[in-house]
Amino acid sequence: MHYSSNDSVIALPNSNEMSVAIMALQLKYDSSPDNSYISLVISASRKKHCYSCIVCKCSVDRVKHCYSCIMCMCGVDRAKHCYSCIVCKCSVDRVKHCYSCIMCMCSVDRVKHCYSCIVCMCGVDRVKHCYSCIMCMCSVDRVKHCYSCIMCMCSVDRVKHCYSCIVCMCGVDRAKHCYSCIVCKCSVDRVKHCYSCIMCKCSVDRVKHCYSCIMCMCSVDSVKHCYSCIVCKCSVDRVKHCYSCIMCMCGVDSVKHCYSCIMCKCSVDSVKHCYSCIVCKCSVDSVKHCYSCIVCKCSVDRVKHCYSCIMCMCGVDSVKHCYSCIVCKCSVDRVKHCYSCIMCKCGVDRVKHCYSCIMCMCGVDSVKHCYSCIVCKCSVDRVRHCYSCIVCKCSVDRVKHCYSCIMCKCSVDRVKHCYSCIVCMCGVDRVKHCYSCIMCMCGVDSVKHCYSCIVCKCSVDRVKHCYSCIMCMCGVDSVQCVSP
Repeated sequence: MHYSSNDSVIALPNSNEMSVAIMALQLKYDSSPDNSYISLVISASRKKHCYSCIVCKCSVDRVKHCYSCIMCMCGVDRAKHCYSCIVCKCSVDRVKHCYSCIMCMCSVDRVKHCYSCIVCMCGVDRVKHCYSCIMCMCSVDRVKHCYSCIMCMCSVDRVKHCYSCIVCMCGVDRAKHCYSCIVCKCSVDRVKHCYSCIMCKCSVDRVKHCYSCIMCMCSVDSVKHCYSCIVCKCSVDRVKHCYSCIMCMCGVDSVKHCYSCIMCKCSVDSVKHCYSCIVCKCSVDSVKHCYSCIVCKCSVDRVKHCYSCIMCMCGVDSVKHCYSCIVCKCSVDRVKHCYSCIMCKCGVDRVKHCYSCIMCMCGVDSVKHCYSCIVCKCSVDRVRHCYSCIVCKCSVDRVKHCYSCIMCKCSVDRVKHCYSCIVCMCGVDRVKHCYSCIMCMCGVDSVKHCYSCIVCKCSVDRVKHCYSCIMCMCGVDSVQCVSP
């Protein structure tokens, strides 16, 4: 039976003695408009309050009850109450019950109860049963029961069966069965069967066939069969053909055939052609052909052109051509221009401009210009301004300006103000205010104010109250809070 007043709750045992007291209290409460009797009860000993047991919500003595059993989370003597076994919901003595079996999650003697075998759900003695076979996850003698072989689901002796063959995951002797050939995925003698050649699907002897040619992925003698050249699909002798030219990916003599140049699709001698220019991806002499410069698409001598300027990615002399500066698109001498200033991407001397001040991200002399202060947007001398206060992010003398306190937006001397109180974000002396009580999260003297007890919302002296009882989260002396 429950009574409440001012958000305070009392939970009383359902006993004859307390029932009489409750009825007497009810009679007097009906004639007491000022709630004096309820207040009297609230101020009385909290011996039986706040649900000592957080699981079953009873009010047994917490000393024996709440969490004495760490497994099923009850609080009574763990031998007797509140589902000692969290799995099968029986109430057997927890000493033998709750999780004595770590595999099937039962609590009774693991030899006898609650699905000793978590796989086939039988009840065989776990000594031979639960996971004695680590492969098929059965628990009986692994030679005989519960799918010794997890792949083909037979029950052959696992010594020869379960995974003796690492490819098809069966358990038969690997010499004869189930993918003895790891490439073509057959199981017969790999010399003869099952498409020894994975490309052309013929059945030539694999000794000469399956992937003897590592380039075109055929299996016959790489000189004669199965598209020796994977690019143009001809059958020229692979000695000269298949990828002899590693750049354009043709297979014929790289001097003569199959688009020696993969870019412009001409057939110039690959010696000078195929990627002789590693930057613009042409193949002709990089001085003359195929867009030596990949940026402006001109054909200037690459010596001065292609990427001589590593920043703007042009190819001409970086002083004169092709947007030496890739950002502002001007053509000023790169010595002073292209990224000499790494911040604003202009080219002026960085000493005076463009983020010389790394804090407020301006570029002029950090003392005078470009919002030295990134917060209030004023231009006060950065020496006192930009982030001199590292907490509230202002820049002026932290005692006086720009929201010294970033939370409450006042400008009180930070010595007493900005975050002297780190919790409620006010600025008053923390000794007296703002969470000096770290448990109930109030700020006044923790002995007197702000719901010393965060759970039952009463105002009892915190010394005895707030969290002295760490389990039920009330604040009364834990010796009295739940004692009978």
